[in-house]
Amino acid sequence: MIKQLRFDEAEKPCFDALKIRQVKLGEDHLRTAQSHNTCGELLRCQGHLTESRDNYEIALRLRRGKYGDRGHEDVAETLHGLALLAEKEGSNEEACALGQEAVEICTKKLGKDHPKTQKYAGYCFK
Repeated sequence: MIKQLRFDEAEKPCFDALKIRQVKLGEDHLRTAQSHNTCGELLRCQGHLTESRDNYEIALRLRRGKYGDRGHEDVAETLHGLALLAEKEGSNEEACALGQEAVEICTKKLGKDHPKTQKYAGYCFK
């Protein structure tokens, strides 16, 4: 529903899924991190920037906690979301640094020609 730009319809199922995962799987589970990331994306698209950042930062903390310094495409996904958020907030320096880190992780893990790497590299945060 988010990808179809039906934000109002997506809000309840998005937050319901987060609550279910928090209860059933725990706050530190990677599926819960995915829900935080999805809620962060939805909130960013709706213009709720503070709440979006809160959710993205939880997702990033959980994902970095699991994957550490090895990096992972899920970490890159959250970094990319944070970069888009920072750009929306007018923090171009932060957006550029986060976006570059996302591209570096994807390049290392997936290769420079992978669609996700290309997608993230296609954004200019300057």
